[in-house]
Amino acid sequence: MQLITLRLDDRVYAVDPAQDLAALRARLVDAVRHEADFVEFRTITSERVAALVGERTVVVVEVVSIAEQSLAGDVEDAPPLDLDEYA
Repeated sequence: MQLITLRLDDRVYAVDPAQDLAALRARLVDAVRHEADFVEFRTITSERVAALVGERTVVVVEVVSIAEQSLAGDVEDAPPLDLDEYA
């Protein structure tokens, strides 16, 4: 399983893995190199996002491979959170 995140300035989105990543990257590069434009994509929760991207937009695309069994194990094996520690 892959987790694809897209950071646009200070906003981070988890991109739908069914999204054509090469096409998304091409649209981002085009908007940064030429005229600012809205770039549309879907998140893993099926939300449609249209973000205005221009030459000063910080764009970071990260693809991380995750073993599916590690996702469930991480939550179950995590130590309990002691909120009193932060009071």
